[in-house]
Amino acid sequence: MDIVEKKKALRKEIKARKKSISEESKAQQALDVFETLESFAEFQQASTILGYWALPDELPTAKFMNKWYSHKRLLLPVVIGDDLELFAYTGASCLVPQPPFGILEPRGTELVAPESVELVIVPGVAFDTEGHRIGRGRGYYDRLFTKMPLAIRIGVCLGEQMVNDVPCEAHDLCMNYVLHGNV
Repeated sequence: MDIVEKKKALRKEIKARKKSISEESKAQQALDVFETLESFAEFQQASTILGYWALPDELPTAKFMNKWYSHKRLLLPVVIGDDLELFAYTGASCLVPQPPFGILEPRGTELVAPESVELVIVPGVAFDTEGHRIGRGRGYYDRLFTKMPLAIRIGVCLGEQMVNDVPCEAHDLCMNYVLHGNV
């Protein structure tokens, strides 16, 4: 099986795993992950942080984002063509559902250059303990990371998304840390 097939199989396996996770488990795992993140010196020292607004199958981020946006400059990614552009998160009122999937994205807020990001909270489909990550397959984050070489990359996920080995290609960049909930 080549690497593309391995990635496809892993995405399918993780999708099946996530179907059995309760909302209560997701919420508890998010609480644990973000409490750990908040204790990191890198988080405490960072003033500009790129987060994400979670899709239903990802580690929930709403409580974390709402807790910190008035204390730190929090950003959210928005897909524009083949790239991610970064916009300030100024509270839930800035989020607007976008077609075709109704994904909540910030509107009417400041566009921020990737170079100013000090820490990135990175979602993914699966992670391993070596910091390898597999995303949804479009390469958005890998392209973005090249524009912010000094930012600390922290992968976050549900415990069910951790695997022994993530298949990687040369363009796949590792996380500095991976934080996951307990299954």
